[in-house]
Amino acid sequence: MVAWDSETGCPLHPAIVWQDRRTALRCDELNEGDAAHLIGDRTGLRPDPYFSATKIEWLLCNVPGLLDRAARGTALFGTVDAWLLWHLTGEHATDDTNASRTMLFDIDRREWDDELLSLFGVPKACLPRVRPSLSVFGRIKPELVLGNSVPIAGVLGDQQAALFGQGIATEGKTQVTWGTGAFLLMDTGPVRARSQSGLLSTIARTDPDRDPSYALEGSVFVPALTGLGAPHWDAAARGLIVGITRGTRPEHLVRAALEAIAYQTHDVVRAMERDVGYPIDELRVGGGAARNDFLCQFQSDILGIPVVRPRNLETTSLGAAYAAGIAVGIWKDAGAVGQLWEADRKFLPRMSDEAREELLHNWGRAMELSKGWSEAHDEVD
Repeated sequence: MVAWDSETGCPLHPAIVWQDRRTALRCDELNEGDAAHLIGDRTGLRPDPYFSATKIEWLLCNVPGLLDRAARGTALFGTVDAWLLWHLTGEHATDDTNASRTMLFDIDRREWDDELLSLFGVPKACLPRVRPSLSVFGRIKPELVLGNSVPIAGVLGDQQAALFGQGIATEGKTQVTWGTGAFLLMDTGPVRARSQSGLLSTIARTDPDRDPSYALEGSVFVPALTGLGAPHWDAAARGLIVGITRGTRPEHLVRAALEAIAYQTHDVVRAMERDVGYPIDELRVGGGAARNDFLCQFQSDILGIPVVRPRNLETTSLGAAYAAGIAVGIWKDAGAVGQLWEADRKFLPRMSDEAREELLHNWGRAMELSKGWSEAHDEVD
């Protein structure tokens, strides 16, 4: 989350990144009261420091004069896309997917929610205008480019872009990005799915001429170094190494870290299946860690379904490019870009049911040990 001067563009405080946990105690308070239901109903999220609202609230409470400036619109807030758009075009804007991650945005009505703005003390004047994801957001300022100005087209949140970059535009298809976290999304089409299993509802993308597309999402922070995400949601969890012996070597620790990614992804897949009421029959993977054959194979084994790796692992960048292309008319729609997706390799399960169940049992024991370790909720990145 970034705050900047509306005249000069200078930042008014160091940006607060998504891993920052300084507002964990505030989120605990919200989860213990009625606000958690309001937030979940309007935004599809649950109170967690991962999202923007408590970060903005913290800035407004702790930076002298910032609240008054925000109310007058001389201090602006936004996720990094809005910060970049402002500097490139002069427009204070964002798209529905990034707005949906702030915990301030009603994803059904697709607008900033007055009750949530009041809850967190955020003036609407400081927030960006929200536009459809697959649209043109402005043109680069003439002084920044030579010749004709260049349109800025297509804006998507990180994981929504990855879903799009995997060529997924069909309800029920699922992908995971393994990067600084593990983020698993399922396209649920024009109907918002409401999770009963600790997952998030989010906007997958919006188009000026079509109904919005929604998604179910599970976000996990591997391996719990900044708390556990979906479906456990324990900000006080911390990473553990368990089961070591005198024979443990560095290679075992490397393997354990990779297996932990697959186990946490497994937990989200099973939660997602409970929510939608049918099994997921294939998982597409992307992100840097998807280059690891062992991880892909172990993920297939522990889920018991095929895992498919695309030729282009930079699915987030690819999805953003697809969004821009549709916005300026290079491709007709999401279905057209979905046909461009190509598989690199399919990993098929080869583990027995008995071995899988034993491993998952031990994983569950280790997971429970990791919970509730940290009382220091004010960690800052």
